[in-house]
Amino acid sequence: MHCSTYSGYSRGVAVLIRKGLQWRTKEVLVDPNGRYVLMSGVLLDKACRLVAVYGPNVDDPGFFLELWRLVESLGPGVVLWGGDFNVVLDAKLARESKARIQHVAAAKALEAVMHDGALIDLWRQRHGVVQEGTCLNYVHGSWSRIDRWLGSRDMLAWTRAVEHLPRKLS
Repeated sequence: MHCSTYSGYSRGVAVLIRKGLQWRTKEVLVDPNGRYVLMSGVLLDKACRLVAVYGPNVDDPGFFLELWRLVESLGPGVVLWGGDFNVVLDAKLARESKARIQHVAAAKALEAVMHDGALIDLWRQRHGVVQEGTCLNYVHGSWSRIDRWLGSRDMLAWTRAVEHLPRKLS
């Protein structure tokens, strides 16, 4: 297990590797501010880079650009990047709200990273144009999809399912 924590009840991410999985860790980068854990290693003789993220709650495009620079610094390999991005990429498919769209610059930066890194939204690849949220606000009657799994196209062959499951605790 590798984790990045922060004070209080905000932020924090972790990567848990199942015992018996044929994974060899090469390098780990942990953010002292609880925003990410980056790992490079070898899974079943294939170079991999794993990223767990908790994106900023503000429109900070530099966060995603700098994080991608760090991912690239880990060397070659397929990418699996998951977590709470706090960014809506397609407002028509991933948001139901009367509020104005937020974090536009961060969304554009994340889209640029996805393009440059040839990353795809694994959930969207499996579910097409289905509308489904991961962040619900009952008070305002709104939802958005800000949690996601991005990956190299090769990850589709390794992925059996990508689902949004209910949770009882935040």
